[in-house]
Parts: sequence; structure tokens; C-alpha cells
Amino acid sequence: MKATGEGLLQRLSDSHRRSAVRLGYGLAVLNAVVSGVSIYVNSLGVSHFHNAVLCTSLKNGVAGSLLIPLGLLPNQRRLYRELRRRDWGWLVLLALTGGSVPLPSTSPASR
Repeated sequence: MKATGEGLLQRLSDSHRRSAVRLGYGLAVLNAVVSGVSIYVNSLGVSHFHNAVLCTSLKNGVAGSLLIPLGLLPNQRRLYRELRRRDWGWLVLLALTGGSVPLPSTSPASR
């Protein structure tokens, strides 16, 4: 058996294969729509801030706050206990800097 999804698709019947491919295309289109809306909404948010880095940091903070409850699910707690202190430090640094580090050099607001 192959490790990739290719083996799975080959084992499916023709009708199931078509359904799986249609689902894949549908998810790709949904991803493009969500991404397009996200870019538009983010451009509106950044245009109201004089500091794009601050805007992105605040946005990442809100997103992180909304995702915290998912991390508190019982099956996730075990994974957190296995993390070392250094791993937590890297995770916090990543959460704080998220997508904001490249912004000062690429943002039109910084020019």
C-alpha cells in the first residue's frame, strides 16, 4: 500500500473516485474564496492602522485567543504536558511574531 492518497483513489470505485475528486475541487474553491475574503478584510483593517505590524500582531492575538479553547480539549492536554519549557518558548515567540515579522519590509504603510 502506498503512503500517499494516490493508492486510496485507485482502490475506490469510479463513482467514489469522482466524488472524492469533486470534493477536492470543491474544497480548493472554498479555500480560494475564504482566502480572497480574508485578504480583502485584512486590507480594510490595515488601512485603518498607521502601523501594519501592530495591526497584524493584534489580529494574531485575537485569532490565538479564539483558538485557545480548542487546545483545552481533554485529548490535547496530554500533548501539552509532553512539551518542554524550551518548546513552549518557541511556540510563544511564534504566536507573538506570526505574520508580522516580514511586514515592516514589505508593507506599503512602512514606506
